[in-house]
Amino acid sequence: MNTLSTEQFSSLPVPRQITQLARVDAKTRQELLLSARGSLDLVRALSPEMLFYTLKEIGMTDAVGLLALASPEQVRDMMDLDCWQKDQRNNQRIISWLMLLDEAGSGKLAEWVLHADIELLVLLVKRHFEVIRQADIEEDPNFDRSPYFTFDDQYLLRFLGEEEPILPLLLERLRVLDYGQYTYVLENSMLELDSGLEEAELRWRNAR
Repeated sequence: MNTLSTEQFSSLPVPRQITQLARVDAKTRQELLLSARGSLDLVRALSPEMLFYTLKEIGMTDAVGLLALASPEQVRDMMDLDCWQKDQRNNQRIISWLMLLDEAGSGKLAEWVLHADIELLVLLVKRHFEVIRQADIEEDPNFDRSPYFTFDDQYLLRFLGEEEPILPLLLERLRVLDYGQYTYVLENSMLELDSGLEEAELRWRNAR
């Protein structure tokens, strides 16, 4: 593999490129992927496992260039690999992934929120925010709005515990891109039980 130039590597058909990529270390793999002609299609031809372990070996913060090229399905599957502890989602790992997606640019965070499992979005909101309908407190003169913020004057949100700035950004992207989905997520965060959401998420993961 070391005798192949970037030009020679780029001239190979994709199946042979992937075979060659499997034979080199993660850093060299990243260099070849980013310098190859048709790098987007080549990255998206990788298995989620190969891409994930490449990112992990390089270091996630040093590999956002590769992450920027990943398909929504690859990102979903990589998060499945990294964000579960037995049968439970690891919230902090999810937050870390969202921050990396935002750093990767090219609308990756917006792309993710439009393709994410709806149960995961509801679970994120339920675990991190108190959500109140504006209509439910309009006639309550004693309600203190100061801890809350709103994107649409219809729903008030307040962090539960430590503030995670990436989450309001995520919700604002969803509101702009798909308001119906945004309202669905907020409404169901007030209704659904954590256990039911996690069970649904686990079923989705096991079916993939």
